[in-house]
Amino acid sequence: MKNQPSAASGMPTEAFFPFKEGPFYLPPVLLMVTLGNPKQECRHLGICRVEVWEGKGPIGLQGRNRCLAKFVFLDAGQLLLKCLFLEQYLAKTVRDRYFSDAFKVESPYHCPPETALHLGMRPFTILAGKYVLIQSPQGPEALFTISWNA
Repeated sequence: MKNQPSAASGMPTEAFFPFKEGPFYLPPVLLMVTLGNPKQECRHLGICRVEVWEGKGPIGLQGRNRCLAKFVFLDAGQLLLKCLFLEQYLAKTVRDRYFSDAFKVESPYHCPPETALHLGMRPFTILAGKYVLIQSPQGPEALFTISWNA
């Protein structure tokens, strides 16, 4: 299968994914998140794209549907993924549109295998739904329900 971990592909096998159950903190990797519905060309609500932020060049987030975030921890047993959207990189227009009292994911978001592997995770999908936001000093946090990709 394409993009599946195996010894032949050089990608880690199941033995390299320690997240079987319980919560685990994830590595502090900055992520560039493009907000919007992937089925609507990144318009409307949800997560359209997540890419590892390499820190090259200016961020340039003003007036766009992008922000920086971190996946903080994973509870693999409960299939929950905590995401922190970094306040210092949220333009006011983005905050007002996407981060009121809840964060809505209109269509499931399938995280690319390369991004998941960079985080030390198996490929996964953030499920559609309305997620309550917790306002922390660092920014809004959402606890997403996920499923593992086959």
